[in-house]
Amino acid sequence: MMFNEQIKELREKQWLPVRKLTVALDIDTASYCKIEKGERRARKEYIPVIAEFLKADKDEPLTFLVRGCLQKAYTILGIKFKKR
Repeated sequence: MMFNEQIKELREKQWLPVRKLTVALDIDTASYCKIEKGERRARKEYIPVIAEFLKADKDEPLTFLVRGCLQKAYTILGIKFKKR
């Protein structure tokens, strides 16, 4: 699961509206929605704020970012990516 999918899932499980996260991040709703859709990368300074707000492990989102980058690299190289 990619970072954007993970944060969307965590937010939806807690029934949190996007607007609350955008206020915490001090960004507009459209920008945050693009992050959740995977159309825009989250800035590294957003990661701890998102993790704290969604009550997630602060290191876990970084794992998803790295895993997502590895998955893309493996795809480009034609190597099958193994998920844990």
